[in-house]
Amino acid sequence: MNINLQKIKFLNRNFPIPKSYKRISVDDYIKKIKDSLGRDAYTEREIQRFKGLNRIGGLVEIFADTLNHENSITFHPNNYFKMSKEMQHIYTSMLEDAFDVDYETYGIKYEKIESTFLDYGLAEIIKVKFKKDFNEFSHYFTHYVVSHNLRSFGVIVNNKENIDYQSIFDTYKL
Repeated sequence: MNINLQKIKFLNRNFPIPKSYKRISVDDYIKKIKDSLGRDAYTEREIQRFKGLNRIGGLVEIFADTLNHENSITFHPNNYFKMSKEMQHIYTSMLEDAFDVDYETYGIKYEKIESTFLDYGLAEIIKVKFKKDFNEFSHYFTHYVVSHNLRSFGVIVNNKENIDYQSIFDTYKL
């Protein structure tokens, strides 16, 4: 993977991000979504999701793919919690419940592909990956929750292909 190290300010830590991905503000990313995808239930849900992240108070950092802005990597703060296999199951169930509401409200279908607890030595990570389908549109959504040094944060990877960029966490491996 052709990468650049990018500093995530609220973590004060560098992560390897693909070179074609550039930092973009939440507002600018929302504008790109509005301008390119048309206005349908899927677009409205994506806009709501990013507006919700924006309420965190400027700590969200988004990297959008310049080759296809529908691909993005988003870092956001999270409340700290101790990771475990049990927590992985609880978190996955919470996401599935939220996605059931998305289906009922917006018609977006989610298929769970993976739910994993990863112990990297320096960090514990919950990884949950879904395939999203809306009409003829398919997309992959991977959410990581990372705990390190009594601090937690999330990383959301949206990608048209089944690429989840798990390798960005390799710096946490012992």
